[in-house]
Amino acid sequence: MDEEKIAMLRADLLHRLSNWGDYSTVDVSYGLIPEAYGGGELDAESLEYEWLETKTKELAMSRAAAQNRDFNQVLNEVERKVLRHLGIIMAQTIDPVIAGTTVFTVEEEGNVCGVCQEDMERGDEARAMDCMHAFHHDCILQWLQRKNTCPLCRHVMLPKQILIQGM
Repeated sequence: MDEEKIAMLRADLLHRLSNWGDYSTVDVSYGLIPEAYGGGELDAESLEYEWLETKTKELAMSRAAAQNRDFNQVLNEVERKVLRHLGIIMAQTIDPVIAGTTVFTVEEEGNVCGVCQEDMERGDEARAMDCMHAFHHDCILQWLQRKNTCPLCRHVMLPKQILIQGM
């Protein structure tokens, strides 16, 4: 399991927790709230959260061992990557314009970002629009906050629907 998969599972868990009433079978008509159930035992969501924390630590432990690095440093890096992926997932579910782009990693040098006009380096995170023009990740997000068209060809952004289990 990698950072992106952990982030997707966390996004699904957050969705279920924030929409508890849609998923619960508990009758709250008597004024009882979800926290009143369980008698101190962990509910399914708490167990799932703990499982995801364990998977994050296992991923960091395997990478630290493979790279002969400090576990805490690698754990910090893994957690940051998970949070970055989670942020992207959450932004896509909230902002349909961002959802209309595709994230990818630049594999070839020589491409120029159409927003900042700087070279895109190999390994940079980028976004492609439906018209297939590619830009630095941050550059195109800033552009799309102001306009819903491609900065190069003026293709109008058509938002895509992002589906995370149950969303």
